[in-house]
Amino acid sequence: MDNEPRRLSPRGMALYSVAAIGGGFFYIFNNAVLPLLIPSSNVLLVNLMSNTRSIEGAVIQPVVGAWSDRIWTRLGRRRPFMLIAMPLCALFMALTPLAPSLPWIVACIFAFSLLFNVAADPYTALQADIAPPAQRPTLNAVATVVQLAGQVSLGLLLGLGLFGKRIPPVAYPIVAAVILLTFLITVVAVPERRADVHLEPRHHLGEYLVALQGHRQALRYLVALFLYNVGINTILVNLTRFATQVLRTSQSGAVLLFMLLVLVTGLFALPAAWLAARVGLKRVIAGGMVLIAVATPFTLVAHTMAQVLPALLVAGVGNAALSALTWPLLTMLVPPERVGVFAGLKTSAESISALFTAVLAAVMVGLWGYRSIFVVLLVAIVASLAVFATIRVEQPTLTDGRGHAHRRRGGSTVKRTSLI
Repeated sequence: MDNEPRRLSPRGMALYSVAAIGGGFFYIFNNAVLPLLIPSSNVLLVNLMSNTRSIEGAVIQPVVGAWSDRIWTRLGRRRPFMLIAMPLCALFMALTPLAPSLPWIVACIFAFSLLFNVAADPYTALQADIAPPAQRPTLNAVATVVQLAGQVSLGLLLGLGLFGKRIPPVAYPIVAAVILLTFLITVVAVPERRADVHLEPRHHLGEYLVALQGHRQALRYLVALFLYNVGINTILVNLTRFATQVLRTSQSGAVLLFMLLVLVTGLFALPAAWLAARVGLKRVIAGGMVLIAVATPFTLVAHTMAQVLPALLVAGVGNAALSALTWPLLTMLVPPERVGVFAGLKTSAESISALFTAVLAAVMVGLWGYRSIFVVLLVAIVASLAVFATIRVEQPTLTDGRGHAHRRRGGSTVKRTSLI
């Protein structure tokens, strides 16, 4: 790219983040509410359907990402995907409670999960088109906070018992309406500028695979995220059932427990971005993983909500770092013209991990009960940290007033003498 995008104003960041409200509704609904609404006790089926990343996305999302990197329309290159896919997503979600049997319910969930991700990945990739690299951690942190606020809003609506102790089917159309409205606001209010983007030329598949193999640090990072998602998805999808089956809470109480984790994550997302600007993205992300690993063993011996809460609070702080910073770090590891395809590859890794997580959770819960999901989390976090430690991160070069260039690498500053 010859020119970086101009810095977004606070108003621009706010308008971009409106869609994150709908994303928050979707994520807490899928992770915390769907496991309670699906009329089945099959752990494998519940895990597959309740994960926000559907397995078919492993193939479809990289294609969507690469396509959005290459095209340009009157609406831009990311917004057309949002405008087409999100209304269809809302339609299938609203129709789900009308499905006459479990196979039809599964089909509707399959459809609205896939369509949401077709829109959500271009929405995430849009950050690189509308904000310069130095602003992306802040923009992503703001969007993350807004998204988590959306999760808390729905969690309060359902968890405080406004509909009773059981979650009603009317939750489907409520979530669908919020998703549709918020994404439409962002599509209309956030323009894409052709001068700010570099369109990736069309390549043969072999050329494209060779080019992608050259981004070794980014691909290694995707492996680390895959391992992390195996652990975190096991918890997110099964936490409400852990609460009802092990802690013996009501459905509304289980949603409140999930919401508290989300609330802590939201409160610490912006502080995580502030800290990353000073010590480096990699260090803060690694610190977040360490906090989750430290908190996990305490859940293995907890028997009440009060005993689980301290561990969830610590894990929420760690989760804030990863929620706010994993995507900005990926944009620093790839050139701007490949952001879309790597957004798709990131989703592909998450989709494959979703299948792996579902099978693993079904086996673990079947053998040792819902408490075993925390063992999966601990092992996955340690493995992810081991891979993550091998990644080299170079931040953009900054020039000071004396003509010296400074480049951050892995959170430290290296001083160079400018030849200009």
